[in-house]
Amino acid sequence: MYGRHSPGLLLYINDIIQKFVDCVNTITQFSLVCTNGLFMNDKHLYFPGYVIREVFDSSPHYEKFLVTAQNDPSRWFLLEALTKDIALTNEVRQVFEVACHEQARVRIPGIVPVYEIGASEQYGTFVTFPFDETFLSLFDFSGMQKSGGLKVTPNFYASIILDAARILDAAHRQNLAHYTVMPTSIIVRPDGTVNVCHFIEAAMRRRYYLASGFDDKLNAPEWRQNETVGSYSDIYALSAFLYLLLTEQYQPDETEPQWFSMGDILIESDIHDDAVLPLMSFFHATLATSPSRRLSNYPQLIRALADLLTVLGPYVAPQERQSVLQNYFEPFPGDAGQISRDLCKPGIAINDPKLHFVSDTQHPSTLTPITSDNTLFPDEAIVHKAPPRQISISIDDASERNIMEDTLVSSVSQSRTHDSRERIIHHSSSNYRFQSPMAKASVQTVPLAVLSRSRYQVLEELGSGGSGSVYKVLDTTLSEVVALKILKPSLVSDPVWLLRFKNEMRLTRDIDHTYILPAYHLEQLEGVYFFTMKYINGKNLAQILQKGPLPLQKALLLLKQIGQSLQTAHQHGIIHRDFKPANIMIETESFHPWLTDFGIASLSDAPLNAPETLGVGTPYYMSPEQARGDELQTTSDIYSFGVVAYECLTHILPFNGSTPMAVYQAVMEGQFHPIRDIAPLVPHAVSNIIEQCLFSEALIRPQNMKAILDVLGRFA
Repeated sequence: MYGRHSPGLLLYINDIIQKFVDCVNTITQFSLVCTNGLFMNDKHLYFPGYVIREVFDSSPHYEKFLVTAQNDPSRWFLLEALTKDIALTNEVRQVFEVACHEQARVRIPGIVPVYEIGASEQYGTFVTFPFDETFLSLFDFSGMQKSGGLKVTPNFYASIILDAARILDAAHRQNLAHYTVMPTSIIVRPDGTVNVCHFIEAAMRRRYYLASGFDDKLNAPEWRQNETVGSYSDIYALSAFLYLLLTEQYQPDETEPQWFSMGDILIESDIHDDAVLPLMSFFHATLATSPSRRLSNYPQLIRALADLLTVLGPYVAPQERQSVLQNYFEPFPGDAGQISRDLCKPGIAINDPKLHFVSDTQHPSTLTPITSDNTLFPDEAIVHKAPPRQISISIDDASERNIMEDTLVSSVSQSRTHDSRERIIHHSSSNYRFQSPMAKASVQTVPLAVLSRSRYQVLEELGSGGSGSVYKVLDTTLSEVVALKILKPSLVSDPVWLLRFKNEMRLTRDIDHTYILPAYHLEQLEGVYFFTMKYINGKNLAQILQKGPLPLQKALLLLKQIGQSLQTAHQHGIIHRDFKPANIMIETESFHPWLTDFGIASLSDAPLNAPETLGVGTPYYMSPEQARGDELQTTSDIYSFGVVAYECLTHILPFNGSTPMAVYQAVMEGQFHPIRDIAPLVPHAVSNIIEQCLFSEALIRPQNMKAILDVLGRFA
């Protein structure tokens, strides 16, 4: 019908070609917008301002996409929204909006900032985050390790977990909670830095107990049982991840046989011998079934991990991680060289002004408020420092008049209701205690005339301290030499000190042990309180150590013997609370040790944190929790035993300072020279167990004296 060169034919052919091109374009656009079964009919792809490039880690509850900016294809973002079915539920949608705003308010290194909170007609609220490079999650590390593709040391993984704990702590301080950390929630970027993500998903999981898609074993027991979760749940999860990375096995529950063979599992995982016991202590303190027996907050976990790195190896910095992992990251989609790096400039834009957002919402009731009780080690980079506070510190020496002023910075752990009291440091007895300045000024000489009218004849003064004096006396009724301790008359009217004095006598009278100095009789005469006890012809350990270090074998035997006395006290429910060389008497001829001075000891189930008992102890030998005035357990005595043992073996103190507060700061920093660096002849097992006693976190020290005595018994 048409000629070879007919214009109509050319128009017809051109029309067919154009229709074919349009069809190809339609198919191409259809392929771009058809993701996860969703059919979209415009280039905006349901999310204004963004073009979807690929589906990213979607789940039954969320849609996640890798997108680029519509006006700049080089700018990549991670876009997150609820699935269309869930987004139709107003309550769920509102909770999601609140969670997005909770994270948007937070500016913390290690948490990718929210770039935009937007609105889609089909999906409702969506949120975008800058996404400019690939990453590796702990889930990836586990897979690479099992396949043999990655070989790193235990301190490598512990350093990553430590960084994650610091980020979670910083987020918690800004009221952004997680509590449901998963293996994909902790990621490492190509520069070696750690990020924590999935805070929005965590808020949804806490509210609706949504499944994570991971093995339920990695969740804390309280999560598995649909009970209240908290920071202790994240502590469990982080510890479970570390256990998995170190052993390539799931963490055991306390009811499983593997709980009791954890040491063997760690040894089989090529953990060096020095680190096995500290790791066991750490896992027992973080994987306990009951949250009440677990480390309870992030600062405690941070301190425990820092202590753990002293035996696992040095902290692995991001730069070192970068060099180790540089070949494991997959190429970033698109031309990474053209991607804009100005993506961390946060700006929250609401594209749909008609969309309602909930603002100024309260966090869920499950969020544990941050107080001085559960924040022990504030991160100075995050928490604003309080203004300096003046504390009057009096030194009680022979003249009873030396007073000095010291300016201290108040920390969260010091911000307690009793801080307004005047703290008195008794130098002569090296005790911390609270006492009225008026009572202190009224201290008088012990009325020896009263004793002259008793059955006891004073032979000589053996020593004196802040609470009283000790004399060598002759019991004229029994014709026996005994020691007699008198409570200062100025303290008799103080019911707390009088009760302590009586308790000391009762405790040492009721415990019959080879190495605990026995008490005999408590008496009161003309307002003077005193009791008698066994007289020891010798010196205390502090006096002996002043003359030089003890021979190694002698020191080990002494520590074993005096450790047995401490173990017996603990078995009777007694915490000594002032275990130090000055309270260990040594007989001159037999070198037989006696543990003395239970004056500030208390039953372990008694309330120990009353204002009048706060800070009682000796600075050099006092546990960190005792210095803070926290409730004490027997692990406080174990810390003091570690300091005494360290001094006996090395002839120096692990922590020192020119003032009591300087000592306390040194203790909190937890840095000391390894025992074998000073005394290389000390058995390796002995140095290891003694250094564990010095951990600043009580829950990762040996939990009883038996563990220590078992080691000492092999060499003494």
